[in-house]
Amino acid sequence: MKIESIQLKNFRNIDSIEVIPNSKINLIFGNNGQGKTSFIEGIDYLFSLRSFRSAKTSELLQNSKLESLLECKLKYEDKNVQNWSSHLKVELERFNEEDRVFKSAYINEKKLPSSTEYLTQRWKPHQKGFHAITFHPMDHQLITGGPNLRRQYLNKVIASEQIEELKIQKKFNRILDQRNSLLKSKNYSKAQLDVFTEPLVETGSKITLSRLKWLAKLQKKVNKIMEKIAPEQEILKINYFSKWFLENEVFIKKNNKLSSDDFTGQYDLTSLEKLKEDYRLKLSESIYIEKKLQVSLVGPHRDDLVINLGNKKLKDQGSQGEIRSTLLGIKLSEIELFKEETNINPVLLLDDISSELDNKRRRFLFNYLENSNLQVFITTTEQLELSGKKFWVNKGNINEHKL
Repeated sequence: MKIESIQLKNFRNIDSIEVIPNSKINLIFGNNGQGKTSFIEGIDYLFSLRSFRSAKTSELLQNSKLESLLECKLKYEDKNVQNWSSHLKVELERFNEEDRVFKSAYINEKKLPSSTEYLTQRWKPHQKGFHAITFHPMDHQLITGGPNLRRQYLNKVIASEQIEELKIQKKFNRILDQRNSLLKSKNYSKAQLDVFTEPLVETGSKITLSRLKWLAKLQKKVNKIMEKIAPEQEILKINYFSKWFLENEVFIKKNNKLSSDDFTGQYDLTSLEKLKEDYRLKLSESIYIEKKLQVSLVGPHRDDLVINLGNKKLKDQGSQGEIRSTLLGIKLSEIELFKEETNINPVLLLDDISSELDNKRRRFLFNYLENSNLQVFITTTEQLELSGKKFWVNKGNINEHKL
């Protein structure tokens, strides 16, 4: 999959730009604060309907502007399958009275009724997937930040590969909100609470099993890549931390130095039925404290990842170099896993890569990019030794830079 053209209007500090990118590498130069990251963010937003910089949609519109437009044309060419092309468009409209912003998303000029429909429609009817993978400075929080960021990351990458996963995640969140509202009310019966138990168990167990399966694939992939990025580092172990499901005996025996609350994807997976059984049991055991605290305490919305280098936790004991190597390894693994699952190359967006990677890691990444069939957009303040189109960004304007 390749982007043929991109248009952004009144987005962040960008007035109006139109870009015809290279089918492989695109270098976006410019000083800080000129719109490089906004350009990358606009592409990512077209593919995900979420900003990697802000939770507030109102912040995406240029100050004082009432409307913003983002659109791009895509094409997919493969001699083994039917070729296709698509047009994506997102409109943002501000209502000044409350500073509320309404979002409208279109695929091939057809308006979709919701974000979920937009994101799932991209796979229909012939697996015409479009997807961007982004690597930017805030990705450090994937390792150093709170558990919610890691849960969001898992949900996003899994839903990008399989459309049904997004629907399951949405359903789980809706049931969870209803259950929490009931727990906060003064008077309710056990029978009323039980109405939410089985759907919560069903959807929560499926989410958890999908996470474990994806982490099992990631575990195998990432260490092969890490051997090339940082061969001096110890083996990377990505563990799933949960207080509600019971790990199998094989895992506990093989990992007696780790907490029994840890589950690493490299060993045998539990079954969906076992997860459901454990979830029901823990909900039953936790009902008293949940009533007291008026919130649901059990399920995938409370789980976390623990990333270890050898026997040390990367979050607490890892150096900046180790964290950056790990992030790069995870992102490249994410690309490979997406390609294997969907048969489609995602667009790769690299923001401020010069500040994130030292010379050794940059050389590895650039060699990877040169030999891949990926379309890549790289923002930087430096001249990089990469072939491709070069663009100069200044005060929200972008122009092709011909040397």
